[in-house]
Amino acid sequence: MGLVDDITAAGVHTGILDAVEERYLGVLMENPSIHAAVVDEGGGYIWANPTALAFYGASLEQVRGKTPADLGIDVLFMAPGGVSVGPGEPGPIPQDLQQRHRFRLRTDSVKGRHWFDGVVFALPRQGWRGTVALDVTAQVEAERASREAEERFSAFMLNLPTAATIKDGAGRHLWANPAYLHAYGLLAADVVGRQIADLVEPEVAAEVDRLDRAVRVDGTPRRDICTLPRGGDPKSGTAIAHRFPLRSAAGEQAFGTVLVDISTERQARREAEAAQEQYRELFHHAGVPIALLDIDGVLLDANCAYLKLHGQDLSEMRGRSIREITRGVVEAAGEDHWQTLTSGRLASYRRTAMLKHANGALIIALCTLTLVRGHDGAAKYVYVIADPLTDISAGGLRPHLEEDGLSTEEATILVTLAAGETLGDAGEALHLSRAGLNHHLSRLRRRLGLPARTRTAGLVARAYTLGLLELGTWPPKVAVAVTAGRTSGRITDSSEPQAL
Repeated sequence: MGLVDDITAAGVHTGILDAVEERYLGVLMENPSIHAAVVDEGGGYIWANPTALAFYGASLEQVRGKTPADLGIDVLFMAPGGVSVGPGEPGPIPQDLQQRHRFRLRTDSVKGRHWFDGVVFALPRQGWRGTVALDVTAQVEAERASREAEERFSAFMLNLPTAATIKDGAGRHLWANPAYLHAYGLLAADVVGRQIADLVEPEVAAEVDRLDRAVRVDGTPRRDICTLPRGGDPKSGTAIAHRFPLRSAAGEQAFGTVLVDISTERQARREAEAAQEQYRELFHHAGVPIALLDIDGVLLDANCAYLKLHGQDLSEMRGRSIREITRGVVEAAGEDHWQTLTSGRLASYRRTAMLKHANGALIIALCTLTLVRGHDGAAKYVYVIADPLTDISAGGLRPHLEEDGLSTEEATILVTLAAGETLGDAGEALHLSRAGLNHHLSRLRRRLGLPARTRTAGLVARAYTLGLLELGTWPPKVAVAVTAGRTSGRITDSSEPQAL
């Protein structure tokens, strides 16, 4: 005899409990997972087991005769078999129950929302009903979370711009998103249940099948570069393919594929490489001498025309500072311009400078220095364009200094004369006698390779020509180092190569 029959045969009121067999009473009373109760025709409780009473937070005496609403519990039924008001929708407690019905019950109270699965059955006394139920709140919430997760996943994958598909262990499509269908020029109805060989050109299918098979055999994720048809064109694109195994709870093998279209990126890279190659061709074969420096002034690259000015290979010049390659661009007043340029406060500036050929020839050039910024806007490179003012074909200016720089006396004489003053003014500034002044003047003429009777105007012109005085600067300034007490170093006409 079952529990329902025992309660049904018991008759009325509290005598019901006496008629229930002891084994069933033990189940109802001791099993903490079962909620059991009997209600009258008005829905008031006649009896409830300890688990149900604990849920109500009251004793049997406190709940007897009261309805769930009296206890602050909102109860709605949701049952199969036509008891609910609609599919999956909660409905009121049915009033016309004559036999047993399975149900899903939702309760709302201060304890929150709970769900129960159980059986409601009619008792012989008019309107009395019994219920036995299990709390399935955790299961219902898990199912709801699972549905929501599936809905979010489906929405995400359907709107994902990258192509994605899932295949079974035999390579048959189980699912594909719109981007995948568009890439292969297919419809969803054409894909599910079919292998790639049934859908695309044999050449593309063979590549896909080879990559798929590697994942099926090894069972490990793979990342490959593969062909990606775009709009059905079998060879129009390239993708990074991420393949990974998927296993169901039943252990069935499947795997997913996500294809990231890199066709545009690859095309842009090819165009950038072509543009860079064109730039390098233009850079290296342009007739204008050009050098590329970092912001510290170190030479990184130079074109053929610039290397010709110096008579050296790129390997000999790369890594050298502009300060030793070209005199007058950075030294003296140019230092301030260089700092302003490399700090980004100045876009470009020009200076007249002296370059030295490997054979010792000196070349005067008008140098334009221009700042180049990186992608982040920071100063990154400096381009130097050198416009020679000396006839290079004539061999340049052959005389050169055996020792760089001028003595203090030589520098004072040149600056004083260049300013339009006299030798007497220079002697007075140096506190030299006429004999002492003539000594330094004669030595300076020899160093500059001038005849002994060269006038002071010729001396100044020679100094400018050799880059000893800055061009375009007033008052006149020395463009080379000045050393106190220098007594050696004369200018010669040697054509032997000398280090600058």
